[in-house]
Amino acid sequence: MSQISKESIEKLQDLASSISVKLTFWFDEDHFETEEEVLEIINYCELGEFDDFTDLCIDEILDTIHTEFFDPPYQSPMGQIERPMGIVLDTNVIYG
Repeated sequence: MSQISKESIEKLQDLASSISVKLTFWFDEDHFETEEEVLEIINYCELGEFDDFTDLCIDEILDTIHTEFFDPPYQSPMGQIERPMGIVLDTNVIYG
Protein backbone atom coordinates (compact mmCIF):
# COMPACT_ATOMS: atom_id res chain seq x y z
CA MET A 1 0.00 0.00 0.00
CA SER A 2 1.35 3.42 -0.91
CA GLN A 3 1.86 6.22 1.58
CA ILE A 4 -0.76 8.94 1.52
CA SER A 5 0.63 12.41 1.89
CA LYS A 6 -0.37 14.60 4.80
CA GLU A 7 -1.41 17.28 2.30
CA SER A 8 -3.83 14.91 0.57
CA ILE A 9 -5.40 13.88 3.89
CA GLU A 10 -5.75 17.55 4.93
CA LYS A 11 -7.34 18.40 1.56
CA LEU A 12 -9.75 15.49 1.97
CA GLN A 13 -10.73 16.74 5.45
CA ASP A 14 -11.25 20.26 4.07
CA LEU A 15 -13.71 18.85 1.54
CA ALA A 16 -15.89 17.24 4.22
CA SER A 17 -19.45 18.49 4.33
CA SER A 18 -21.84 19.12 7.18
CA ILE A 19 -25.54 19.84 7.20
CA SER A 20 -27.23 21.13 10.33
CA VAL A 21 -30.93 20.47 10.68
CA LYS A 22 -32.98 22.06 13.43
CA LEU A 23 -36.44 20.74 14.21
CA THR A 24 -38.59 22.80 16.54
CA PHE A 25 -41.80 21.35 17.91
CA TRP A 26 -44.25 23.86 19.33
CA PHE A 27 -47.93 24.16 20.03
CA ASP A 28 -50.19 26.26 17.84
CA GLU A 29 -52.17 28.32 20.33
CA ASP A 30 -54.95 28.83 17.78
CA HIS A 31 -55.61 25.08 17.76
CA PHE A 32 -56.86 25.00 21.34
CA GLU A 33 -60.39 26.17 22.07
CA THR A 34 -60.81 25.38 25.77
CA GLU A 35 -58.80 25.42 28.98
CA GLU A 36 -59.44 21.68 29.22
CA GLU A 37 -57.65 21.06 25.91
CA VAL A 38 -54.65 23.08 27.06
CA LEU A 39 -54.50 21.27 30.39
CA GLU A 40 -54.74 17.94 28.58
CA ILE A 41 -51.68 18.70 26.43
CA ILE A 42 -49.80 20.03 29.47
CA ASN A 43 -50.48 16.73 31.22
CA TYR A 44 -49.39 14.85 28.08
CA CYS A 45 -46.06 16.70 28.21
CA GLU A 46 -45.58 16.34 31.97
CA LEU A 47 -46.06 12.57 31.68
CA GLY A 48 -43.20 12.45 29.15
CA GLU A 49 -45.40 11.40 26.26
CA PHE A 50 -44.41 14.42 24.18
CA ASP A 51 -40.74 13.48 24.63
CA ASP A 52 -41.56 9.96 23.49
CA PHE A 53 -43.34 11.36 20.43
CA THR A 54 -40.43 13.61 19.42
CA ASP A 55 -37.92 10.80 20.05
CA LEU A 56 -39.89 8.54 17.70
CA CYS A 57 -39.93 11.28 15.06
CA ILE A 58 -36.16 11.69 15.27
CA ASP A 59 -35.59 7.92 15.24
CA GLU A 60 -37.63 7.61 12.03
CA ILE A 61 -35.74 10.46 10.36
CA LEU A 62 -32.34 9.03 11.34
CA ASP A 63 -33.38 5.54 10.26
CA THR A 64 -34.34 6.89 6.83
CA ILE A 65 -31.06 8.80 6.52
CA HIS A 66 -28.99 5.78 7.51
CA THR A 67 -30.95 3.49 5.19
CA GLU A 68 -30.40 5.83 2.25
CA PHE A 69 -26.73 6.21 3.08
CA PHE A 70 -25.77 2.61 3.76
CA ASP A 71 -28.09 0.49 1.59
CA PRO A 72 -26.88 -0.44 -1.88
CA PRO A 73 -28.36 1.83 -4.58
CA TYR A 74 -30.60 -0.92 -5.94
CA GLN A 75 -32.37 -1.06 -2.54
CA SER A 76 -32.75 2.70 -2.26
CA PRO A 77 -36.19 4.19 -2.90
CA MET A 78 -34.34 7.24 -4.22
CA GLY A 79 -33.00 5.24 -7.15
CA GLN A 80 -29.42 5.03 -8.29
CA ILE A 81 -27.44 7.21 -5.92
CA GLU A 82 -23.75 7.24 -6.64
CA ARG A 83 -21.88 7.40 -3.35
CA PRO A 84 -18.09 7.53 -3.46
CA MET A 85 -16.25 4.89 -1.44
CA GLY A 86 -14.71 5.81 1.88
CA ILE A 87 -17.38 8.25 3.03
CA VAL A 88 -18.52 7.90 6.64
CA LEU A 89 -21.77 9.29 8.05
CA ASP A 90 -21.92 10.58 11.61
CA THR A 91 -25.22 11.68 13.13
CA ASN A 92 -25.50 13.62 16.34
CA VAL A 93 -28.77 14.56 18.01
CA ILE A 94 -28.77 17.30 20.62
CA TYR A 95 -31.94 17.99 22.54
CA GLY A 96 -32.44 21.59 23.57
